[in-house]
Order: sequence, then C-alpha cells, then structure tokens
Amino acid sequence: MRDLNELYFFAKVVEHGGFSAAAGALRIPKSRLSRHIAQLEARLGMRLLNRTTRSVTLTEAGRMYYQHCRDLLVSADAAEDAAESLKSEPSGLLKVAAPLGIADRDLSPIIPGFLAKYPKIRLNLIVTSRRVDLAEDGFDLALRVRRPGDEDPHLVTRRFGVADASLVATPRFLKRHAKPKQPSDLETLPIVGMANTDGLVRWRLENQRGETHDLVLTPRLAADHFAVLRDAVLNHIGLSFLPELYCREEIKTGCFTPLLPEWSKPSATVQAVYLSQRGMLPSLRAFIDYLAKHMRSEKKDSAPIAATAVLDPVAD
Repeated sequence: MRDLNELYFFAKVVEHGGFSAAAGALRIPKSRLSRHIAQLEARLGMRLLNRTTRSVTLTEAGRMYYQHCRDLLVSADAAEDAAESLKSEPSGLLKVAAPLGIADRDLSPIIPGFLAKYPKIRLNLIVTSRRVDLAEDGFDLALRVRRPGDEDPHLVTRRFGVADASLVATPRFLKRHAKPKQPSDLETLPIVGMANTDGLVRWRLENQRGETHDLVLTPRLAADHFAVLRDAVLNHIGLSFLPELYCREEIKTGCFTPLLPEWSKPSATVQAVYLSQRGMLPSLRAFIDYLAKHMRSEKKDSAPIAATAVLDPVAD
C-alpha cells in the first residue's frame, strides 16, 4: 500500500526549496524527512530530486511527479475546506486579473449574474496583459491561457477548457502572395502576431504525425490584442494565427481562408490560478465555481472560450 505521507513530504520539500526548511515547517527531524523521500524514490525506481550541499532541485521525473502530488493534496485540502466554507456566506472584496480577451468575451456576460447571486461580494477586475504576481500584487485570482509546460507549479490551477487557433489570411492577400504549402513558406510571407521582448514572433507548429516545426519571424505588426491582429488580417496586412472566437465567423463567410490545415499550434488551456486551496475565502471559492459552471457551459453550448494574448509567450 502506498504511504501518502511520502507524497505530502515530497511536495513540502519542493515547496520550501529544501529539506531543512521543509523539516522546520513540518516540525519533524530532517533525517525523518530525508528517509521518507529516499523510500519514495526507491519505490518508484527513479530520482526525483537533485541534491547538493547548497540546493535541492527537481529532476524532470520529479517535476512531473510533483504536479500530480500537488493535485492530489489540493483535492484532499479541498474536501476539508469545502465543508468548512459552508459555515459562512461569501462576502468581501475579490481582486481578479484577466487579459482583455477573456474579460471582454467571457467575463463581461457572466459577472452581473455572479454579483446578483452573491450580493455581499465586491469584485475588483483588473484587465491587463501583464503576467501578474498574485502574492506581490495582492490578487486573489488570475485568469490565463497556458500551454502544457507553461504553468506555474507554485500556484493552484483550475482548468476550464481548450483554446484553439487557426492560421488565416484574406483571399485578396493570397492573390498577392503565394499560398503557403508548408510551414517554412511562412518565413517569406508578411505576418502579424504577438512578439516577444526581442520583437520576434515565435510559432511552434505540429501535425498529427507528431512532427514539429519552429518558426522565428519578424512581424509587420506586433500587438498583444487579438482584435487588433484580426483587423490587420482583414485589411490584408499579413496572415496570422487567431483564436477561433476571433476568426470563426470570418472563415464561415469567406473573409478568411484557413491555411496549412494539417498544421496547428499546440492547444492551450483556459485557467484560473490562485495561491492556495487551504483557507480559501468562501467568496473566492464561489467565484471559481461560478466560472467553472458558466464558462464551461458556454463553451459546450456555443463557441470556444476566448483565447488571449498568452497563446503566444508574452502576456497573461
């Protein structure tokens, strides 16, 4: 039988950055903590932590294992806190960060209903493309779109759905430029997109055979808002990857032509991130549950949840 204490102790070593700090926080001897981790690694048959005299770091296997440990412990905490949260009515101030795309397309229609349901909650919604630091900036929750591997392991994550994108251009643009037949053709065509701090757009494309193609492109237009990029594509400035919510109607009416249909960008997930499940305020729990219910139902019944600037690696 698995000793779940091993998972708990391993997660605490990771969260506290070492055995000494974790042992102090848990109020147990360091030797006992080290013994539990050694037993866990022996049972799994792999090393989870790289140990030196000055630091402890995760191996690749350790990083993957920690994600699952954290989810398991979060669920255990959630079961206990869920009962506790029933003791008090949701109230007080919630500070939430969200990119413009999510705020405009997803939150705007459902926030009035949330506030009507919980009259004692006040909501401070900050619309920003910046990747906020929840602890330092005082946010209770941030909404993001992230690809696998681009998640913060120190935050609790609630996933709502997948945000896909399509490569599109106008028929008029394609009359002036050769239609791309393979990813490398994009290197010679005008593009618009979201750039990194160096001014370059980076796209990783993959197909159903598992092949990948990495592109580093100089855009004619760089912007961190998909409405701006969509309008640039509509005006024949260049081609771009756009979330389906920003190009579905244009594709349907023929204003946009989908390109390289066998190639796509890795899917990203719409997420809510927050600092801790333990001790969560009833108001925050109510907001997360409300988002999960209404954002998911809207996605299932109609369009995908809006993808935002973070589909490219620059913003929240």
